[in-house]
Amino acid sequence: MTDPNLTAEILTVLTPFLPYLVKGGKLAGKKAFEKLGEKFTEEGWKQAKNLWEKLRHKENISQVAKTVAALPENEALQTALAEEITRALREDPKLA
Repeated sequence: MTDPNLTAEILTVLTPFLPYLVKGGKLAGKKAFEKLGEKFTEEGWKQAKNLWEKLRHKENISQVAKTVAALPENEALQTALAEEITRALREDPKLA
């Protein structure tokens, strides 16, 4: 069984950076800092990038994450992303 707190922690780290992570590249990271300003640290960006690198290869996560990035206020989409992350963690214990 997957720890729901782990999924919540992953979402907390990823969600603010999703619009930049789904675009990829260093330029996206630079734009993230310009837009997000002091609110987020470089360490947060590194954590988000590392998590995204592990999760983005899961097709369902990648698809839902792109939609969440486009519509970040949509709670139903955020719930769908949480469900996909939970499923991925359950299917791949090494990922957790």
